[in-house]
Amino acid sequence: MENLIIDVGKQLDGFTFRLNPKSRIKLKEKFPGIRPVSSVFVSYDTYEEKHFGMLSESVWKHVAMMLTGFSDSQFEQSEDGFVFFDPLNNEEIFKPEHGNV
Repeated sequence: MENLIIDVGKQLDGFTFRLNPKSRIKLKEKFPGIRPVSSVFVSYDTYEEKHFGMLSESVWKHVAMMLTGFSDSQFEQSEDGFVFFDPLNNEEIFKPEHGNV
């Protein structure tokens, strides 16, 4: 399976993450019993600098786990990679080094 795309939306007080619709369909076809959430919102203090890089790698992993519905062991065993993507600017924001977060 190709990389799962996680769309990222920037808001005034945080980021909203969701699986790209095509990635969500592919995930449900491959894992019919999976129960992903539709979106995840991560907020930050409004006085801080607001950029995606301020989030730690552990946040990226947890966001990907919630969006896919994977358990920790399923996530570690998954062969699927992830790409965090900004659909507004049509650019890749973050891709984990080894394909997995």
